[in-house]
Amino acid sequence: MEGSGPSPLKPWHLPIAVAGIAVPIVAATMFGGPPAGLGAAFVVAATIVYLAVRATPREPIEVARGDGDRPRLLVIACTALDEPFAVASIAAAAADLADGPASAADLLVVAPAAGSRLAHWLSDLGRARLEAQELLAVSLAGLAAGGLDARGRVGDPDPVVATEDALRTFPAAGVVFVGEVEDDRVAAAAADVRDRLAIPVRHLALGAAPVA
Repeated sequence: MEGSGPSPLKPWHLPIAVAGIAVPIVAATMFGGPPAGLGAAFVVAATIVYLAVRATPREPIEVARGDGDRPRLLVIACTALDEPFAVASIAAAAADLADGPASAADLLVVAPAAGSRLAHWLSDLGRARLEAQELLAVSLAGLAAGGLDARGRVGDPDPVVATEDALRTFPAAGVVFVGEVEDDRVAAAAADVRDRLAIPVRHLALGAAPVA
């Protein structure tokens, strides 16, 4: 295509890429049989997906325009908000945005339909969505018990994508990720969104020793 500029790919890139995909699979099949070949194919596919994700441009996340009526707080709940510490932390974040009582802020809770990794790979998200709905119901009840009126919905299994989807229609002034202490995926998602968002992003880790 005219004006597209020189391609970054060299003529020898394609043969090397093909060899890198085919050689491990063929070798594993020869020495370990079809099961080993299948395992090697899975590893190669996972590696390709990982490299593709790493190579994806990390552009700033867009936030919908608000009317300025009420400050809005987006909560990405990867675990239930049924602990007093969690509810108090959300209330504090809402109060900071409202510069007054927490009840003055508009809260949206999004529960990613994560489920198990196996279910995600098999695209069997029915149970995951059901579990997310149950988590959402518990979280909204917990916030209501703490005097916070919130609404909620189930989001994409990926917490980052769930955040991006919500911010397209919900003009939040702040985001809080809530997950278990040992859930590194939530911490990584919070760090990713924090780097790409121009509003405050907090990570609340719940467990034996909650960390805000």
